[in-house]
Amino acid sequence: MSVYNGAHYLKESIDSILNQTLTDFEFIIINDGSTDSSLDIIKSYNDKRITIVDQENKGLISSLNTGIALAKGEYIARMDADDISINDRFQHQIEYINKNNLDLCGGSIIRFGRKIQRKDYPCDNKSLKYGMLFLGKSFAHPTVMAKRTVMSQNPYDATFKHYEDFALWLKLIAIDNIRVGNTRKALLHYRSHDKQTSKVHHDVQKQNQLNMVIYAFKNQGINISTKDANVIVNTRNRLPSDLPSLIQHGEFLANIQEHFLHKWGENTTISEQWRKTCSINSGNGHAMFKAFRAAKIPPPPLLATIKLYLACLFKANKTH
Repeated sequence: MSVYNGAHYLKESIDSILNQTLTDFEFIIINDGSTDSSLDIIKSYNDKRITIVDQENKGLISSLNTGIALAKGEYIARMDADDISINDRFQHQIEYINKNNLDLCGGSIIRFGRKIQRKDYPCDNKSLKYGMLFLGKSFAHPTVMAKRTVMSQNPYDATFKHYEDFALWLKLIAIDNIRVGNTRKALLHYRSHDKQTSKVHHDVQKQNQLNMVIYAFKNQGINISTKDANVIVNTRNRLPSDLPSLIQHGEFLANIQEHFLHKWGENTTISEQWRKTCSINSGNGHAMFKAFRAAKIPPPPLLATIKLYLACLFKANKTH
């Protein structure tokens, strides 16, 4: 756990770890130059499992890598200083990792703050690897538990500030013998508030999306054009692209599907990605639907295809 001026929620977070049903663990807390009462709160605990690292402010990535370097256990679990882990999180994750032969495991979360909302993630290794190529759902970072050997050999990369977790997942999925997964069990109550990194640095993260797409494919040995990367980012942000680029992108996805079919096996992610891209660009009318059908990509279920056809029919030449 890295802490920077987290006094307001820190006690709840620490308590949720110390009260785990699995009790045999070390709890490394890095106080990253806090100027509030965070360090006093951490020091108020008399628990031999806690190791305190008090350092000048170096940032989250450096703090996480410090924690990884100090860890001695077989597994490393992430935790944020403003969230609350359920009391059997560790026990459940270790059992799930062993049962499914995983190297890294995350889980569902319950968002709370302004509203309560459950968020689930793809569970199986194949869906996660395909989905991450298109910046899809991957892992809730503070729920992740991984083998220490995996984390120590693949530290967080400072090049991808505010996107360091996703960059790590992309690095790991490029290693063929590493298996990842998520459990459907909600492992953590995830606090939503205005000072979270994901909200404070939203604009920076948005700018990094193009770089992340290029990085995702480069890690798989594929040089992706800026045009194709832009279409993926536009799809993610629900923005239209020009028709010539879309037609070219359909050919790109068909080639990508053939490449990964041999590597990861069958999956519907690329088909769904293409349908979603065409749906967002349905204002191009029949030409878009024609391009959708022309691409050598297995079509989605019939109902989804009909919905796309109707969207292309009724949204043609309209602002969307």
